[in-house]
Amino acid sequence: MKQKTMPAILATSFLAATLFTPAALAEHTVKLPAAENQATILVDSFTDVPNDHFAYEAIHYLHNLGYISGKGNHQFAPQASITRAEAALMIVNVTGLKATDSYSLQVSDVSANHFAYDALRALEQKKIMQGYEKKMRPNDPITRAEVSVLLSKSFNYAEPARFHHFTDVNRSAWSYEYINKLAENGITSQQGANFMPNKQTTRAEFSMFVARSLNDRFK
Repeated sequence: MKQKTMPAILATSFLAATLFTPAALAEHTVKLPAAENQATILVDSFTDVPNDHFAYEAIHYLHNLGYISGKGNHQFAPQASITRAEAALMIVNVTGLKATDSYSLQVSDVSANHFAYDALRALEQKKIMQGYEKKMRPNDPITRAEVSVLLSKSFNYAEPARFHHFTDVNRSAWSYEYINKLAENGITSQQGANFMPNKQTTRAEFSMFVARSLNDRFK
């Protein structure tokens, strides 16, 4: 992206515990509507996202497609950390993933009237985002390492053909495989520099990651 202790990671997310096999991953390939491959007319919907902001086009692209919304009063809060619930909702909006009608969320901290209940239910059943000790922690910020797992399990990215170097991500790191996949597919542009895996992901950064996952023009 433009210059723009394991227990803690586990408490926030247990995303790394399960992997898709290639066959299962193919099942979740995102099929883009024709509209997503067309030029998007940008509308200045958010007063806190100036047109020189690094994620300006990505945010408006996703907003115009109905995948994201603001915080009210024409504010998007691009520098605010995105929560696990907000990230889950955006992923489900984009992919169309749904849980079966009979499936109930297996955590104790998300009520059935929570705004992201169905999104979290879908991602939990598909083993894309799971809780830890019966806690989903929907209001917790999600780190960039955790986002790399969420995205890798949600999109049918190509498998890496090489190792990409990051100054702050060792190849033995639990999230390296997923971060490497983002680098291989142009979702992050930070190979050779810092990825900042433990940094909280901003709403603007997550929007850019998702837009790049949908449309190569943002890479």
